[in-house]
Amino acid sequence: MAFLNGEQRDPRLNEILYPPCDAARTKDLVRTYEPNKEFADKGHISPDGLLRYLLSVENDVLMAEKYDLHDDMDQPLCHYFINSSHNTYLVGHQLTGRASVEIYRQCLLAGCRCVELDCWDGSDDEPIITHGFTMCTEVKFREVMEAIAESAFKTSDYPIVLSFENHCVKQQDKLARYCREILADSLLVDPFDSHPLEPGAPLPSPNLLKRKILIKNKKKHMHRPGAKRKSKSAGEPVEQLKAKQEKGTAASEAAAGTAISALVNYVTPTHFHSFEAAEKKNRGYEISSFVETQALQLLKTKPVEFVNYNKRQMSRIYPKGTRVDSSNYMPQAFWNAGCQLVALNFQSLDLAMQMNLGFFEYNHRCGYVLKPDFMRRVDRRFDPFAESTVDGIVAGTVSVQVLSGQMLTDKRCGVYVEVEMYGLPADTVRKRFRSKTVPNNTINPVFNEEPFVFSKVVLPHLAMIRILLCEETGKLLGHRILPVNGLRPGYRHVALRSEGNVPLSQPMLFVKIVVKDYVPDAMAAFIDALSNPIAYQSELQKREKQLEALIEDDVELPDATRPEQAHPSAEARRTSVVPVAAAAVAAMTRSTSNGGSLQKSAEAAAAMPTPPPKGQFIFTVSLTDSALVEAVDLDLLRKHPAYEKVASKQEKEVAKVKKKQGRVGQMRRSQTDSMLSLHKDQLKQETTVLSKYCAPLFDTLGALVKERHEQQRRKLNDVLHRQEMELKRQLDERNKAEKKELAKRHRDKQELSRMKREVQQKHINMAVNEIQKLRELHRAKDEELARRQDETQRELARQREEYERRLTDELKQKCDKLEHEFQ
Repeated sequence: MAFLNGEQRDPRLNEILYPPCDAARTKDLVRTYEPNKEFADKGHISPDGLLRYLLSVENDVLMAEKYDLHDDMDQPLCHYFINSSHNTYLVGHQLTGRASVEIYRQCLLAGCRCVELDCWDGSDDEPIITHGFTMCTEVKFREVMEAIAESAFKTSDYPIVLSFENHCVKQQDKLARYCREILADSLLVDPFDSHPLEPGAPLPSPNLLKRKILIKNKKKHMHRPGAKRKSKSAGEPVEQLKAKQEKGTAASEAAAGTAISALVNYVTPTHFHSFEAAEKKNRGYEISSFVETQALQLLKTKPVEFVNYNKRQMSRIYPKGTRVDSSNYMPQAFWNAGCQLVALNFQSLDLAMQMNLGFFEYNHRCGYVLKPDFMRRVDRRFDPFAESTVDGIVAGTVSVQVLSGQMLTDKRCGVYVEVEMYGLPADTVRKRFRSKTVPNNTINPVFNEEPFVFSKVVLPHLAMIRILLCEETGKLLGHRILPVNGLRPGYRHVALRSEGNVPLSQPMLFVKIVVKDYVPDAMAAFIDALSNPIAYQSELQKREKQLEALIEDDVELPDATRPEQAHPSAEARRTSVVPVAAAAVAAMTRSTSNGGSLQKSAEAAAAMPTPPPKGQFIFTVSLTDSALVEAVDLDLLRKHPAYEKVASKQEKEVAKVKKKQGRVGQMRRSQTDSMLSLHKDQLKQETTVLSKYCAPLFDTLGALVKERHEQQRRKLNDVLHRQEMELKRQLDERNKAEKKELAKRHRDKQELSRMKREVQQKHINMAVNEIQKLRELHRAKDEELARRQDETQRELARQREEYERRLTDELKQKCDKLEHEFQ
């Protein structure tokens, strides 16, 4: 009980609203997790029982409510952070990547609630989705809408925003028709009567918009008669050209048609002029999109105005156009300003995307996270660059001590742990806290580091801790992102996630977490006295007794230090100490339990390996185990260093060819014969390089397949040998046991000798039969290996032929397409 109240309990909890753990609760926990019934009946817990409790869901590192739908979902839409994707259709590079319909399904199933569709006129009178003026492939708009309708509400019932970047000129009516036909009742066409599209009217809530899809597209507006339009200048300044390049194709959208405009309501795009102009219009249903560079500039120059803007209406941030490698910016900077739709490239699992996945993992992965109160209320002022305590928010102190790890990886290597924090600029701490490297132990390494202390967390509501496990080479093995305001103090196991935030089955870290309210150093002693006045008074009395030895007998003690004053009467204690203690408890609501005696036992229980089960050895290895004969995975072999080395040479030569062409692939100039010739030469050179490396690539794969086959045969022979030896040993033991039993039952030596010979012969026959069966199984497995080897070689040959044929076909198709485009 002392351990639960002293170490595992949050000291900031009110003891009246959240009573400490009592004896009855402690007995329930012991009965649940103690495997020894006698210990459980006595109320004792063994190291195994303590370890079971520490590994249980009840001892999770986060509050259970964080995983559930705990946010208020009845606030206006602009009061939430929304999981958003940029150029959702692309898989890979922004200039040469492949467009895919499947990626829309994956993003929606991962909890994304805002996807982007770049729409263009198709050649066969069907609108398409692609990245314009690049070498990216294309997909049909209709197929994408069918995929969205199929997967929209599988993971979450809350609304989806389809962000159209509309470049269609002739086929806009088809876009609107497909939206109506395919999305059907899910498409929100008309606004609600309770939330009209009027200045000052709030946006509807996610609960009101459940299972609804909103369209974000430019809306057609009627021009007033006599209104003057700005004429285009003959030349543009360099700054404007650079801004257009950063915005990408978003800066060249086509004018909206009537049909598609009729589908736009609560997410109406508008050009951003200034915060003052937006506040004057006060239209909550309007949304502005900012390229990351523009948003950063606004955040630096007018941070408070940016936060106030996001209280009233939504904003969307997207990566700059020069991020052609599909990298991402850090979303935390824009979450600090309250930006709702912080769109990222989901195909790149870099640090920014890992932060995004970890941030939206909670609140039941619904894709919506409610912003803190001070980022929603108009009567509160918030500066995202604040370094002092925010008004009304209690700063916190977080300490993370990495004790040990369990089953971190199957590799034999050194490992270390880093702890980082992301939040406000004042709270962000990176590359500072790193544990020592434990060499050659990934099963149960012991770090036992000094605590990593984040002494002052200005805004715990927006802060996140990232714990990452790395090899000694720096390669990431796993990580976990935890919200600071959901941490539970005490000894906890942290289950790690992969780069894609997928839970890893075994790797976990054992840590000790301490969370408490921030107290300046100058006030620490005073706060300790208030939190535990009895201990403080006892310390004063102890000091007074120590001073008595230094004072002469003839010196009269002051009133404050006389011996009789060191032991006041009960009445005096009631009138002095008790009010102070009551006031301290009411003001601080701190727990005073001491569980230090159990701290070492908790650490020892986590570091202690679980003993193997007692009893006789049981022979369980069998040749029929499917793991002995593994199918050769060509995709896995393509990750082999030998294959990747050849592929790297291929990519470098292709990159050299593309580099020689300069910016030919990035710009579409006038339709001239010279440009067409340049494009064709580039395609032919790329095809020549790809053909050149076809033979080395597939020869390398063939050699790897043969090597893997030989490894499996050696493994199979080793297993056969071990099983034959184990079988002989077991039969010998059984023979000896039966002979001993015969010697006990028979006293006649001749009869005993005869029966021993019979037993010996029986066991010899049994051994011969069993070994013959094992060898027959081995022969069958060896034949199966050979058959799979032949199948793999045939598949490799087929893929090689298909690869060569595809290169020729793709060259012809691309040349035909170029000729069609340049006509």
